[in-house]
Amino acid sequence: MGDVVFLTLRLPGSNNNRGADSLSEFQRLAEAFGKPVTLVHGDTHYFRVDQPFSDSTTRRVIPTITRAETYGNPNFHAIVMTVDPSSANLFRFEPLVVPLNAPR
Repeated sequence: MGDVVFLTLRLPGSNNNRGADSLSEFQRLAEAFGKPVTLVHGDTHYFRVDQPFSDSTTRRVIPTITRAETYGNPNFHAIVMTVDPSSANLFRFEPLVVPLNAPR
């Protein structure tokens, strides 16, 4: 949509159960893309937004790659992603807590 591209990949299991280093390959492709990229995934099932990728030589954070990790069992909630091409950050993520799924 506009200048924003959405791509969905299905990689079940750790490294897609193939022994390949999926995250390193993602980082390589994202850096080569040369534009802001976000990775949205499950895994540990806690909501967090960060920039965990860094240059292997300088150890500096790669500011064009943002990760958003989604909720999962036992926290069944959602996240809302906003894409704003006029913002320097482009991607924004907010938690959306489902009241019926909150601890009682």
